[in-house]
Amino acid sequence: MSFYTLRVVGDDCAGTVVAALREGTVVMNFSVLPPEINSARMFSGAGSGPMLQAAAAWDGLASELGSAASSFSSVTSGLTQQAWQGPAAAAMTAAAAPYTRWLSAAASQAMGAAGQARAVAGAFESALAATVHPLQVTANRNGFVQLVMSNLFGQNAPAIAAAEAEYEQMWAQDVAAMVGYHSGASAAGAALAPLHNLATQLASALGLSPVTNPVAGDPDFMSQTTNFGGLLTATAIADPDDNHFVAANFASPLFTASATSGAEPTTGMGAVGQTILTFQSPVAPFLNGSFALPITDPIAPLFTALLPLGL
Repeated sequence: MSFYTLRVVGDDCAGTVVAALREGTVVMNFSVLPPEINSARMFSGAGSGPMLQAAAAWDGLASELGSAASSFSSVTSGLTQQAWQGPAAAAMTAAAAPYTRWLSAAASQAMGAAGQARAVAGAFESALAATVHPLQVTANRNGFVQLVMSNLFGQNAPAIAAAEAEYEQMWAQDVAAMVGYHSGASAAGAALAPLHNLATQLASALGLSPVTNPVAGDPDFMSQTTNFGGLLTATAIADPDDNHFVAANFASPLFTASATSGAEPTTGMGAVGQTILTFQSPVAPFLNGSFALPITDPIAPLFTALLPLGL
């Protein structure tokens, strides 16, 4: 059976394992690494802190998306059940429904991502508790050297053998801890639902087709506008060559919603590494606002598929 270690850049932490799992960078067998290396990596670096911070951020995003979905659904339902009646109201409700479902589904997946981030943090903490402390390893090796140097007549042979046996036990203990860490992080990564599945569902519900219209002034970008009976207009811009979402806008008498991505920083429509969501409603101003998703690449396929591109 082969036990692999992940590529470590500098000091190890919970996030290193997940990043390496995503990249598929496997370079060495855990069992060939001495406890000096495995123990040092586990006891240095940021530890599980960054993963717990990521979990908190995903929890916050899930809460915001869930609240937005609930509020949006409540407002549209209230309008159609009271002041606004007729075919136009029914058509607007049907057009807004995919957006509400997407918000709810995105909230659910954000909550799932938070749970898996906590699972990775837990796997790290379990591995840390099972790993031999570096000071114990150092003490064993120093004692071993002293025994060997003073073993002039072979009188230290039993003690040397005991020190070596203890060292081998430390080695096995560290390997077992790292294997458990790898398994826990792998399971968490495998449990993450692909975000582009969510986008595909929304694109299908909105009836969007592949983008084929060059953007005036920038031939690298393509755009598409879809009109839903004059009640809702969806416009999106993307960079097909890089499969980057650039911007999307939904406009109706009830609300406007837009998303801009930092994947194309030259456009000035989003900070690098962020996707900005903005919502404005003349009938429900308490919903107005914007927030930034702290990452671009994992989220961008959601909006890229609104076009859709490459799906």
